[in-house]
Amino acid sequence: LSFLPGFDEVNKHFALIASAEKALCDKIIYTRGLTLRGKQDVYRFLFEDIRIDSELLQNLNTIEIESWLDKAPKKSSLNFLLKALRTL
Repeated sequence: LSFLPGFDEVNKHFALIASAEKALCDKIIYTRGLTLRGKQDVYRFLFEDIRIDSELLQNLNTIEIESWLDKAPKKSSLNFLLKALRTL
């Protein structure tokens, strides 16, 4: 399975590893009490709260994130994430 994207072999066991895009969206979705209401909220969350590297953010696939929006909880927060990522 290690030949499939997202799968990694660790100690002869296979694990599904989330993409950076999925991990970031999950972090937003599953952080209790977090509602992003604008780009400034997104920047504060990304750079002050979770201290993510801006260079990493610039390489995220926003088209992939956008494709998940119809079925995702916290759509509004994820939309603001997309807007913020596209202006970096």
